[in-house]
Amino acid sequence: MPVTWTRYGGDAYAALRDRVAAAKRDDPLFPVAVLVPSNICGVIARRALAHGVADRSGIAGLTVLTVDRLAEQIAAPALVGSGRRPAIGPVQAAAWRRALDEDAGVFAPVATHRATVRALVDAHRELRHVDAAGLDAITSSGEPIAMDLVRLHRRVTNVLADGWYDVADLRAAAAAALRADTGRVTQLGTIVLFLPQDLTPDAIDLLDALTDTTELSVIAALTGDTRAD
Repeated sequence: MPVTWTRYGGDAYAALRDRVAAAKRDDPLFPVAVLVPSNICGVIARRALAHGVADRSGIAGLTVLTVDRLAEQIAAPALVGSGRRPAIGPVQAAAWRRALDEDAGVFAPVATHRATVRALVDAHRELRHVDAAGLDAITSSGEPIAMDLVRLHRRVTNVLADGWYDVADLRAAAAAALRADTGRVTQLGTIVLFLPQDLTPDAIDLLDALTDTTELSVIAALTGDTRAD
C-alpha cells in the first residue's frame, strides 16, 4: 500500500490533487474514490480537486465519501433486505431504557434521568467498535461502573441485533461482502485514503478488505517536523 507523507493544509490537498491526476493520467474518466475522515473534509477536498483539475471530465469520475458512507453503500442493501433497520438514536435510547429497567446495577440511582440514557448511548456507540477481548479487558479492572457498563452494553447489543443495524454492523458486513465478492468495488477504480484519523479496529478491517480487492493508496499527514520510521 503506497503512502504519501505530507503536512496538513495546502500541502495535503496538493498531494491529493497529484494522486488523483496520476490515476487519471491516461483516462480523465477513470474512476477514483477519495475516502475522507469527515464530511467537512470531503467538502474541502471536492473544492480543492475541482479547482485543480483542468479537464472538467475528470471531476465526473471522482467520488468523495467517508469510510462509513462507503460501508453503507456496500452493506446497507443486504442488511435492509434481511429485515434490519438503522438503529437511530431514539431506537438505541429505547433499548437502553429497557436494559436499565431490567437491571440497572450501579446506575440504578440515576437510571430514569435523560442525561444518563444519553451518556450511556454515547458510550455504547464507542464500545461497539471494541472487540470482545477489549470489552473483557475493560471489565477486568473490577470497577463496578466499568463492569455494569459493559454488561448493559452487551445486553443492548443483543437486543438490537435481530432487527437493527448500526455503524459497526455496516463496517463488518461491508468487509465480509468485499471478501466474499472481490468485484464489489471495481466500479470505484483507484481508492485514496486521505488523512486517516484514529481508525478503529473495525474500520481498519474494512480497509484491509479493500486492499484485497482494489488498488488503495494513502495520503497521511505528519504532525511534527520529522517523520518517525
